[in-house]
Amino acid sequence: MTEKTNSKITIRLMADWETGPFWVAVGGGVAHPYGVEEITDVVPVDVGLLERVQVWDSRFQATYDDANPRDAGFATTEEQATFNAEGRELARQLREALPADIDVEYGPFGENGYEVIEASR
Repeated sequence: MTEKTNSKITIRLMADWETGPFWVAVGGGVAHPYGVEEITDVVPVDVGLLERVQVWDSRFQATYDDANPRDAGFATTEEQATFNAEGRELARQLREALPADIDVEYGPFGENGYEVIEASR
């Protein structure tokens, strides 16, 4: 009897300083970071969507204070909420753009856990 290898791909959109914003796990394994310029090595993603993700991630990266990392982040809870809402929308767009057999998750900044993004099809 031959064992079937679990090669299910999960892509998580999640901001993190100096890495990501895409995190890819295969077969339920550990997720590894991929930059905007690298994710197309794993899955095909529209250039326009990648540009929007790059702008979103760049806004996040700009909040990092190398001199004082503990103070890094958004100045207000409203800015953080807006950023998270924009990221959630980008994750929805990613979900719609990818084949149904690829799982998509979103990791809101400053919150615990991940949200599974369901297809609207």
